[in-house]
Amino acid sequence: MLGGSAMLPARGSDIWAHIRGYFAKSEAWGDPDKMDGTILLSLFALRCAIPCTGFVVHCGFALPGHEEHSLHKIGRAVDFHIDGMEFRDAIECMELALEDLHLANSCGLGIYPDWKRPGFHLDTRLSYARWGAIQEGEKQVYVSYQEARGLVFYR
Repeated sequence: MLGGSAMLPARGSDIWAHIRGYFAKSEAWGDPDKMDGTILLSLFALRCAIPCTGFVVHCGFALPGHEEHSLHKIGRAVDFHIDGMEFRDAIECMELALEDLHLANSCGLGIYPDWKRPGFHLDTRLSYARWGAIQEGEKQVYVSYQEARGLVFYR
């Protein structure tokens, strides 16, 4: 699927040909050439594994608007939503795909049920991390993954 035994480039600028058809530089990546290849290939593998209309990228490489140590600032994070399915189904598909692809223990996954288009944050921090964020009035509040997930499934 990703080129057999061929060596794949580590930086995003050389990987775009491998993920063409699912993702394009013209999406909201920020600077697409500063995206790390590992996050791009992880997102590509997830997109291939999840039966949906598509992944819509909200943000990739970005300096302003993120926490001080955000992986967005080094191109190792992406915010997106999944088209073509309800968010609760997208969460279940994402969880299963991360396990099936052996990515679950080496990535950060945040769920954001109160975005205009409920979606995900995915990063390649090389360790397991899960969280959620919900809207309380005008403020986004970080909560446990289980709490945010519960709101999606039991609202």
